[in-house]
Amino acid sequence: MKADSQESKQRILDAALDVFFEVGFEGARVSDIAKRAQVNQALIYYYFKSKEELLTALINIHIDEMVLLKSQLMKNKSILNKKDVNEVADEMMDFLKDKKKIFSILFGEMIKNSGSEKINKAFEFFSPIMEDSRQRLNVLEIDPEGIDRGIIAGFFFGMMPLTTYIMVGEKWADYCGFDKKLVKETFDEFLYDFYIESITNYLKRWQK
Repeated sequence: MKADSQESKQRILDAALDVFFEVGFEGARVSDIAKRAQVNQALIYYYFKSKEELLTALINIHIDEMVLLKSQLMKNKSILNKKDVNEVADEMMDFLKDKKKIFSILFGEMIKNSGSEKINKAFEFFSPIMEDSRQRLNVLEIDPEGIDRGIIAGFFFGMMPLTTYIMVGEKWADYCGFDKKLVKETFDEFLYDFYIESITNYLKRWQK
């Protein structure tokens, strides 16, 4: 793809992310995305057949970035070592904070369209992380049932609280009058002490 074509496509993706974030997927119009990207609608349909395909492209891009980062961060580290997991969690949190818009879009669709095709897209966002964890735990010879239980716990007690904090943590602090630094420190403390220590110790019990 030529450089100017790639630039136009990236502008469309960036504009779509902003418009979806601001008005929601259902409320977004292709004409609004075209205006924001400073392109005509025909060019959007040249790259993407539909608004749904545009959302899918955004999800896939963020998935690829997240999987690559986790792979790099976990290199030579153990998922059962609390210190290693703490270090990875710090880096992942910084990375995920930059993904606030895509999280808000996905969770908005999950709430509004329960049982629809879009909720599956939202869950798909987390699938590569769970699959990566499954592969790493298999290498460590964790019992299959222990792996399943660990992934369930990781999703509901790790990933869900983390994404919720990323989306609303600072706004909640403003509303309640709490210092944002204090909120983050408290969240980090409970995430590490409650989740990371608990899950690593739990998985060790399931090691063959």
